[in-house]
Amino acid sequence: IPMDEDLRRRIWKRRNHIIPSILAQYPNGLKESSVCDLGANSGFWGREFADHGAKVTCVEPRRENTAQAKAIAEILGDKGMNWIQETAEEFLEKSDTQYDIVLLLGLLYHVSDPMALLKSAVRHARDLIVVDSHCINDDSPYFEVRNETSNDITQGVEEIILLPSRGAIFWMMRSCGYKHIMELENVGDLPDDYLSFNRCTFMIRRNDALVTPPSKNGLMRCDTELNAAYPNLEPASRLIRSESRIRRRNDAK
Repeated sequence: IPMDEDLRRRIWKRRNHIIPSILAQYPNGLKESSVCDLGANSGFWGREFADHGAKVTCVEPRRENTAQAKAIAEILGDKGMNWIQETAEEFLEKSDTQYDIVLLLGLLYHVSDPMALLKSAVRHARDLIVVDSHCINDDSPYFEVRNETSNDITQGVEEIILLPSRGAIFWMMRSCGYKHIMELENVGDLPDDYLSFNRCTFMIRRNDALVTPPSKNGLMRCDTELNAAYPNLEPASRLIRSESRIRRRNDAK
């Protein structure tokens, strides 16, 4: 099936934003490294890592997407990628395997309990976790309750989801106990949702410091700089905000 040209450009802009930043963390390459791609769709991200020699496990609940991945593998080869047809939550609950890298690329905003999913991912990650997510453009930490059309294969399998603010994603990742955190800054040739700060990318690493790749020219915020950028959590912080309530309030103005 021919791919829409706008979608093709979007995918490659995202690829060029995220993949070099991950590869920069492993100057000796990814050969024999293990990668778990949660919510893998049809395997675009997982194949990127398999092409660099990593052992990749793709977890994807939708049969349509795994069927597409199988069709792609018949043309391009399976690269030794292991496919699991389950939700990320089901897989993480049953598995005791650890991976060098765990990916949550386009998944966190498709679930009803993003904090629980992230903490489960942490238990399975030896070194690096990467989160790329739609978000509300707000440094304050909170969520909006939203409804998803669960029969759309580009969406999750839960009807009610929590959309995080950018500040909520930062504090969720900061709470994971990893030593280092990095936010990729949204500048350059990126899709519009990145440039409007309605999508963001964070990495956390357990031990080694995170490396800024030369191609980014320092356009990242790390550790203490990020701590200063985001407001501190307050005991009575507003953590969940209903989309419908916001709409009703705006309509009343």
